[in-house]
Amino acid sequence: STLITVAQARDLVLSAVTPLSAEEVPVEMALDRVLRADVRAAGDVPPFACSAMDGYALLAGPAGRRLTLVGESRAGSPTQRQVHDGETIRISTGAALPRGASAVIPQEQVTLDDAGRVQTGADIPPGEHVRVPGEDMAAGTTVLRAGTRLGAVELGAAVAAGAGRLSVTRAPRVSVL
Repeated sequence: STLITVAQARDLVLSAVTPLSAEEVPVEMALDRVLRADVRAAGDVPPFACSAMDGYALLAGPAGRRLTLVGESRAGSPTQRQVHDGETIRISTGAALPRGASAVIPQEQVTLDDAGRVQTGADIPPGEHVRVPGEDMAAGTTVLRAGTRLGAVELGAAVAAGAGRLSVTRAPRVSVL
């Protein structure tokens, strides 16, 4: 019998097999599978302006201001209160930026006095420590391309994009005799 090269053997094997079909599975069942269709972001991530850190939402301005603490905005529990000049609202990472606020000062850059007032210890420009809608991914953006092997990071990106189910290559069934 005649010997063939590795490349010829690979070509023979590849010509004899057909690609597996696609199936749709819940994202939690897609680990180590191969994506068959692109994943696009269903909406903006984050969907609203939010704080990039724990601190105080306020109007941008110079250091040394004394502000009255008028409320709190937490992730999942945003305040309905608007921030006015001379006021601040305590804010946690990921919480919605209150109406009227244009920046966030980190908690490490303020001091609290006994009267519940906050003194700013740094200049804060507009937009400081604020994540804008779509900063991580804009609605419609392709997040993962077909052909991608789905590891934990990729599945996290798919979930962040709003995907609950994914089109993946059907898992092969193998029998050993």
